[in-house]
Amino acid sequence: MTCLRTQMLDEPGACVAESLRELALAERPNITLQVVPYAAGAFGTMNGSFIIVDYPESDTVPGVYLEYPAGGAWVDNEADVQRFTTTFDQAAAKALSPVDTTGLIHQLRARELHDDPHHSLAQEQLLRR
Repeated sequence: MTCLRTQMLDEPGACVAESLRELALAERPNITLQVVPYAAGAFGTMNGSFIIVDYPESDTVPGVYLEYPAGGAWVDNEADVQRFTTTFDQAAAKALSPVDTTGLIHQLRARELHDDPHHSLAQEQLLRR
């Protein structure tokens, strides 16, 4: 899961470039891109990001990597990992479907391109869509 900014950035075309990267990543079979809309309200992962690391081998203990401004931490306590997994599942349930997420990203791109008609890269990318 990843986060997509819904606010326009100061740099023209920055959201377009970011959204193009997100859409390209979403085409990979091991990546699911979903956006939690503001209307969904608060959800458990709003206080920071984390990565759940799981392995195909059943005897390998999964873990969670937490990232924060001063560094990061590895969590491998089974109960804590389960809490993070539950939090992730709850956020995914509140999120738009992958298809609806892609549609939203295209709408945001079109809005930004409309607001910045002089940005040639942005116009070119919209025409190729």
